[in-house]
Amino acid sequence: NFIADAKAAGADGLIIVDVPVEEDAELRDPAEAEGLSFVRLVTPTTNPERAKLVLEKASGFVYLVSVSGVTGVKSASAETVGDLIARFRKETALPLAVGFGIKTPENAAAVIRAGADAAVVGSALTDIAGEIGAGRKTLDDALQFVRDLAAGGRSAREPVQQNKAV
Repeated sequence: NFIADAKAAGADGLIIVDVPVEEDAELRDPAEAEGLSFVRLVTPTTNPERAKLVLEKASGFVYLVSVSGVTGVKSASAETVGDLIARFRKETALPLAVGFGIKTPENAAAVIRAGADAAVVGSALTDIAGEIGAGRKTLDDALQFVRDLAAGGRSAREPVQQNKAV
């Protein structure tokens, strides 16, 4: 029922972080049979053997956790993110979405410049939702924040314009 409900609600995929890859067939197989991606997470501490197994069972994209620890607490350096992207890019053809600690347009731009296909900003959105709930921000503030995050990511993809004398 869950898979059917997710599909009917318009879901494209699932991120189920607490189901080990060795025990996920009961959920992953029906999800993929219905066209839902089964997104997997890899971390800086995922060893090569485990990464291979996780990535073989992933679909849609890979969620690359940029730092060890709790989401939204700290950010990785661009160099560290670049190294992680290079490491996992060798192991999968799936897009790599980098997350954990990305709270600003500058953070989003940095992970895109480091080679990520996407920046995950879940904690940043949770934080602003809390601000709305507390009456300190409005929905318009949140929408502008999302626009700014997206612009940060897009700016990192735009080719550098060089001034040429004519």
